[in-house]
Order: sequence, then structure tokens, then C-alpha cells
Amino acid sequence: MKEDKKVPQLRFPEFTDAWKQRKLGDLFEQQNNFVNPKEHNIELYSLTVQEGLTQKTDRYNREFLTKSEDKFKEVKTGEVVYNPMNMTLGAIGFNNLGKSVAVSGYYVILSVNSEFDLFFMKTWMKSPSAIMLYKNNAKRLCLNGSF
Repeated sequence: MKEDKKVPQLRFPEFTDAWKQRKLGDLFEQQNNFVNPKEHNIELYSLTVQEGLTQKTDRYNREFLTKSEDKFKEVKTGEVVYNPMNMTLGAIGFNNLGKSVAVSGYYVILSVNSEFDLFFMKTWMKSPSAIMLYKNNAKRLCLNGSF
């Protein structure tokens, strides 16, 4: 049985290969490096919809909510961070700070596999079409009772 090749009609001349469909798990690898920010001398950051990774300030500092100092995750340069409770709002950030930072242990940290383009992923993951996919999947999970 011959497999149909997916070739877009609009292409750049240097791209001649067929498209390959990939599973999301092929693009990313989840990271779970828990750290104590004080011991590792890593600044605390938060994630906002508008600003992405943002340094915690006194106004937004919620360290007192975390009982243990090791319930923070390290986000290394080039990694993606998102808040699973606010994906439908676009709560996704990218560490382009040139240093590691610490975020809430509730956030999900992903590294992009090297054969894929980080710039494309950063752009697409915050796009209206991606956010619509998050919303549709959240709605589907809710309707199926998967939450």
C-alpha cells in the first residue's frame, strides 16, 4: 500500500521533501529539575500571559505559599515553560534570558529537540490557532470527564 505524501502547494524552492507528521512528544522532552533557588543562587520568576517569564517582585512574590524550598523547577536557557491551568489563555513562556531561572513546581518545562526549530515553536505555541487547539482539547477533556 502506497502512503500519500503531504506536500504543500506553496513552498520555498529549496524545500522539496514531503512533510512528515510528528507527534508532539517527538518535538519536546519534559524536564523536571527541582531546585532550591537559595542554594543554587537562581532567581525566582513567574509566568504571565502578557509578559511570559517575569522576575518575581515583592508585589507578585508568593514564596510564602510554598512550604518547601525545593518545590521549584529550573528553566534553562532555550526551554519552554507553561502553566497547565492557563494554557487556554496563552500562559506560555520561553527562557531567552541567557541564564537559568526558577519557577513554580506546578509549571511544565519542555526542551525542544534539536532537530526542530525553537523560533518556530515559540511563535506557533502562542499563536491564535494554537490557543484554539488548547481550548478545544480542554473542552473535550472536560466533556469526557477526564479532569
